[in-house]
Amino acid sequence: MSLDQFVVRHGSREADFLSNYGVNKGYTIAYSKVSRCYLLSASAKQLYQNLCAYAWGGNDCWPSQITLRSELGWSRATFDGYLDELRNAGMVTTANQGPNRTLLYTLTDLSEVPLIKHSEMIHQIRTDLTGNGNEAFYRALRSYMESDLYARLRQANLDGETIRPVYEELRSWFQSALTGSQEPRRASKADSAPKRSEQPGKPTREPHRAPPRNLGPRDLSGVSGSASLEERGKRPARRGNPEDPETWTATDLYEFFAQQYTEATNQPYLVSVKDRTQMKRLLESSRGSKQQIKDNIKLYVSADYFEIKTIAGFCSMFVQSAIDAYHKRGSWPKQGGKAESKTAIVQDYAVEEDEFKFSNERGSK
Repeated sequence: MSLDQFVVRHGSREADFLSNYGVNKGYTIAYSKVSRCYLLSASAKQLYQNLCAYAWGGNDCWPSQITLRSELGWSRATFDGYLDELRNAGMVTTANQGPNRTLLYTLTDLSEVPLIKHSEMIHQIRTDLTGNGNEAFYRALRSYMESDLYARLRQANLDGETIRPVYEELRSWFQSALTGSQEPRRASKADSAPKRSEQPGKPTREPHRAPPRNLGPRDLSGVSGSASLEERGKRPARRGNPEDPETWTATDLYEFFAQQYTEATNQPYLVSVKDRTQMKRLLESSRGSKQQIKDNIKLYVSADYFEIKTIAGFCSMFVQSAIDAYHKRGSWPKQGGKAESKTAIVQDYAVEEDEFKFSNERGSK
C-alpha cells in the first residue's frame, strides 16, 4: 500500500498539509451566524459543522450515524439529542432512504431559519445596550432562554411587518433584565431545592474575606514599557513605506513573499516562525539593498529551477548562491536544480541551525 499521501511536498507546508495530506483534505465554510448563535448549544453547532463538511457547499449529505458519532465521540443517545435540537430549530431535516441505507440530511437555507434571525436580533440588542457585552448581559441571556417570551418567539415569523414589534419586545425585555426588573423565569428543580444556609442542622458562618491592602499610588516613571499614549504614538511603525522597499522591515519582505507565492500558485502561503526567523537573519546579514532582496524574491518564486519554494528556502545559502550565479551569468547553475535543491536546502537548514544554537550557547555562558 502506498503512503504517498502522508508526505508533505510543496512550498508552504501548512497549505500542502491541509490540502493534500492524509484522508481529510480541504476546508469547510463555517457560518458566523451559526457559530455565534446565542440560541444553539455548542455541541449542536459542532454537529451542524460536520454535516456542512459532508454536504460540500450543498444542502444534502448522507454520512452514516456511526461515522458522525465516531468523529464527535458521542453515544447514540447523545447524538440523537443534538440532532433533535437541530431539527427543532428548523436547521436540518432528515429522510429515510430505505432499509440498510443511511439517513438523508438536508440543511435548510439559513435565511429560512427563524432561530438564526432571532439570535441576530439579540446580537444587535447586546450592541445597543452593552456594547461588546458584559457579565450582566450573559446572565440576562441565560435567563431569557428560560423565559416564556423565548418559548413564544422561538419559532415566530420574523419577516416583513413582524420584525419591528418583535425587536421592540425583545429590546424591552433585555433592557428590563439588565436593570434588574425582568420577568421571572420559569421555575426549575434547582429553585425548589433548599440553599445550603437554609438546610436544618447546619450552622451558617460568614465567608472569610482578606482585609484590603493599601498599595498606594504606583510610580511607573522608571519602569520599562510605561510610556504614555502620546509617546507611544510617536514610535516608528513596524512596517515601512510600501512605495519605498529600502524602508521595508523583515515583516514587509515575508508578506511580499507570501503575496508573490499566492499570485504564482493560487494557493495561500502561511508564514511559519522559521520563515520569520530566517528572513530577519537574511536582512541582518545582507550586504545588498532591500530592493535587491525584493527583486530576488520575484525571481525565486517565478523560477522553475527550484522544487521547494518557501521563505526559509529562499534565505538558505544554496538558493542565495544560485541567485548570485544567475545575476552574474544570466542562467542558472547546471548543477543543482530540482533534483538537488531539496537536499541542499535541508543541509543548509542543519548548518544554520547548528550555528544559531552555538551562538546562543556562547552568549549564555
